[in-house]
Amino acid sequence: TGVASPQPLFSRIGMVIAALQSRFKGIDVPSQLLHNMLFGGYNKHFMPARTDYDWLCTNTEAVDNYIADPHCGIVFCTKFFYDLARATLDIYKVSNLEKIPKTLPLLLMAGSQDAVGHMTKGVEKVYQLFQKAGIKDLKFKIYDRCRHELLNEEIRLTIYQDIINWISSRL
Repeated sequence: TGVASPQPLFSRIGMVIAALQSRFKGIDVPSQLLHNMLFGGYNKHFMPARTDYDWLCTNTEAVDNYIADPHCGIVFCTKFFYDLARATLDIYKVSNLEKIPKTLPLLLMAGSQDAVGHMTKGVEKVYQLFQKAGIKDLKFKIYDRCRHELLNEEIRLTIYQDIINWISSRL
């Protein structure tokens, strides 16, 4: 769930900025600039927004709990952003996709309004990458009017049941 698609140019730009900030400010210094670059645009799809985190899910109670949690919504350090950008470049390399066992069952799930997954376009891209890699048991399910955190959505019990059914059908 919450699938993000490869964005090589964005990742490379993020790595350069993170490397520069690390050099001049330190690797463990929070980066508001990189935070805004990564997360700042997600809410634009939901304007006027009730909070800065409406992009997470449609369940306002879950969003409010996220905001109230001191461990959520923090601004990460420059090293985190560098490593994240590096990982997103590496994870979708053909050589790494080819390492996935072809018989490994994969279920991709996303909300139709998930800004992280580019409103399903990014998830479809990832699905196609896995298809090209030869994954034989690959399923892709979109949940209408849901956002990034499917397991916090109002219809989460339906989503849980879909996951259970998918797993059960493969046992």
